Amino acid sequence: MKGFILRSIVVSSMLVMVPGCGGGSGDSNNDDNPDPIEEDHNEEQQTDNLNYGLKGRLFISEEESYLDLSSGRYTRIGTPLRHLSISPSADGSEFVEVAKNYRMVLGTGCNGGWNDMDRIAIRGTHTNLIESAFLVSQDVWGSAKLSPDGQAIAFLWQDEEFCPTGHVDTQLAVFSRDGEFLGRTADEAGDFAWLPDNRLLYALSNGGVYISDEPHGIAGTRIHALEGIRGFPARFKISPDGQKVVFEMVTGTPGVFEFSTYRDATVWMMNIDGSDLHLFAGSNKPDDPSTDSDDPQLNNPIWTLDGTKVLVGEGYFDTITEDYVVEPVPGYIIVPWEFPGLTYILSADEREAGLPPDGTLLTSVLVETDDWGNIEPVIIKPDSELDIVAGFDLPAEDAGSLPGENGAINRGIGGTIYSIGNSEGGAILQAIDVATGGITDVVTFSDTSDDKYSIDFTMSKDGQYFANTKRFDDDDVTLRVFHKDGEQLQRYVMITDSYEFHDLGEAQFSPLDPHLLAFAYKDPEHDSYITIFDWEQGSFRTITDREYNDLTWTAEGELMLWDLEGNAYRLTLQGWETREALIPEHLFKTYPGTDHSISPDGSKILFLSGGHVWTINRDGGGLSQITAMSASSYFDRLPEWSPDGRYILLKNNDNDNGSALWIVAADAHNIRIGESSPGTFPLQNSSGEHAGSYGPMVWVE
Repeated sequence: MKGFILRSIVVSSMLVMVPGCGGGSGDSNNDDNPDPIEEDHNEEQQTDNLNYGLKGRLFISEEESYLDLSSGRYTRIGTPLRHLSISPSADGSEFVEVAKNYRMVLGTGCNGGWNDMDRIAIRGTHTNLIESAFLVSQDVWGSAKLSPDGQAIAFLWQDEEFCPTGHVDTQLAVFSRDGEFLGRTADEAGDFAWLPDNRLLYALSNGGVYISDEPHGIAGTRIHALEGIRGFPARFKISPDGQKVVFEMVTGTPGVFEFSTYRDATVWMMNIDGSDLHLFAGSNKPDDPSTDSDDPQLNNPIWTLDGTKVLVGEGYFDTITEDYVVEPVPGYIIVPWEFPGLTYILSADEREAGLPPDGTLLTSVLVETDDWGNIEPVIIKPDSELDIVAGFDLPAEDAGSLPGENGAINRGIGGTIYSIGNSEGGAILQAIDVATGGITDVVTFSDTSDDKYSIDFTMSKDGQYFANTKRFDDDDVTLRVFHKDGEQLQRYVMITDSYEFHDLGEAQFSPLDPHLLAFAYKDPEHDSYITIFDWEQGSFRTITDREYNDLTWTAEGELMLWDLEGNAYRLTLQGWETREALIPEHLFKTYPGTDHSISPDGSKILFLSGGHVWTINRDGGGLSQITAMSASSYFDRLPEWSPDGRYILLKNNDNDNGSALWIVAADAHNIRIGESSPGTFPLQNSSGEHAGSYGPMVWVE
């Protein structure tokens, strides 16, 4: 894989200073090298020694992440397990997310048939919650960008609604924040950027760079034709004062069947009125005119916050191996100066800078570990767009009533956690004694062609029964109910003949009558709905008055249901025996989520939204964010109350153990899951190792 590395070892960046632009080279043996810093996890620590005094947050579009340049904290954002790109708002408090192929609809465009719809969503950077979203057809290319006032979104768009010739041009489109179509270019468009006054700067294929005449508008005036310059313009970046633009002139990118990543380009600059166009950064490497393989590879120019410097990437790498790391010492990583793929800081007044510069050498890089104690590079491929924004104040982490280190296994917290583990013979139902860390195999289920168990399961509150669902090759879904000793009590096959028919979460037993199971399902006819099933009698009822995606039982034997918009409903089972209509009652609305469950005392509801854990009072008030963004490439999953309601168990997959369980206090706030966080700790077995699970958990006395 090729790309360049902004030598950020999760928490710092390798930035080569060009002489005369405010920096210098380092020496691994120099006593002036800064010592490793202790990070304050309640707020992002500011230090002039880290990243050469650069400020702000560096957003990395294709990695769905940002690096705080002052503290070195690396944070994942966006939607897990979905191909997307992100772009920050002007202050970084929000970001726009493009989710490709989000939904299929029957097409009305020139291609007909089923069309993929892309989703444009605005999320809060700290909460990761969707604040506005809409669908567009067809393909959105690259990142969608929010105007400085936050009221409009622009993106490059191939819309099949407007393709009478069968050829789909890439047009620049503008929508309102809420999804109202505002306009598009008539001609094929290239890259674009917002100006501070909410006008657009953009390139058209008919030649030249334009600026729109009105805020949020499309119609514009050409400021430069860019004649006589090799390549096409891309990655426009506007200076903080709105007076200059720096951009790439791209001469080569991978073809359809190329599997490497590269971006051949030079970097240019001009005034916003089109005057003083000049080469900003080129290459000092020898050039063979007979081949394109050695073309300059300068890309991703970005302004520093004060507008005095521009960061420019140069070169790529094939792979990262331990061979590149020599003489590691605490807090530092030493890399050979020949290491390709660097980011240079150039004065904004630079002209025709040749990269790499002769005689510049940087061999030491300040690093810290990530949230799990690992030192890893942040890899930035050249097709990932970068932005530096001022950032916003993050809420402080509050560990709540989580016990501190006291020498006891799992800090003396008790109870038993049932979870699913793997074995050579199939799946194992295991019991973890929290106070001692001891793990007992309750029952092993064989894995055969006729009797294959999935790892998803649920358990009744009395611990006597559990159930799971399994999809077979013929697309039929089988629900199985077992006694805790492993005896199969019932097996029901739901004949579906449709891959779209599947469960939206594990089935849940009624706390008053464990013979009742409820679960959310999705199929093409009803989309998503609720089924209540008496597995002993074989009778069932479905709730299809709206699209529901989650549920939980109350201690009173009623159901709370949630729809896709975050509305909560109450459903009593009066009329179950007499087959009367079951009518849900609306209660309140909150953020859309999954994995809802009610606390043991019945006062709060636990749920996941935006990949993180939240609680809300039973009446819909008192919304509280428990976990926040971390360096994880995964998100928090499958939260579960402790028996006394004081703690929350959850999964976060991104560490050496792959499926580690973590404990946080139920009254905690904004906790970053990881070894270095004071607000959480990993569940441990009796040997002191991380305990894990391959499916949902149940925590009982």
